[in-house]
Amino acid sequence: MASDPDVAGSRDRAQAVGTLVGRALGAADGGGSADLLSRLFRPTDRIGIKVNMLAGPGLSTSVDVVEGLVGALRAAGLGSRGIVVFDRLASELSAGGYPAGSEATDRGYRVVGTDETGYST
Repeated sequence: MASDPDVAGSRDRAQAVGTLVGRALGAADGGGSADLLSRLFRPTDRIGIKVNMLAGPGLSTSVDVVEGLVGALRAAGLGSRGIVVFDRLASELSAGGYPAGSEATDRGYRVVGTDETGYST
């Protein structure tokens, strides 16, 4: 399969990954990414994205993939009650490059470790 020159030649990794995430979501549905996401979520849902940081920064869920997904959710008008990116330790999220506090909020989501916020069933 040939690579997409717009993505492969992009100097903006985050934008290229966002494009690929959108295409993958669309391909999974046979339509656009918003079609699939709108069937999975309501506009008023709070959406949690569980990442896996256990393997460390090089092998764990990248910030670019998460931000591509957050961008697709926001473009579809979803997550009005908030989008939360979480894993077990705040320190692992930080080591993986995830923004904290207002920097994450400015990007359209919150980042939390369950070691700080707790969890329940």
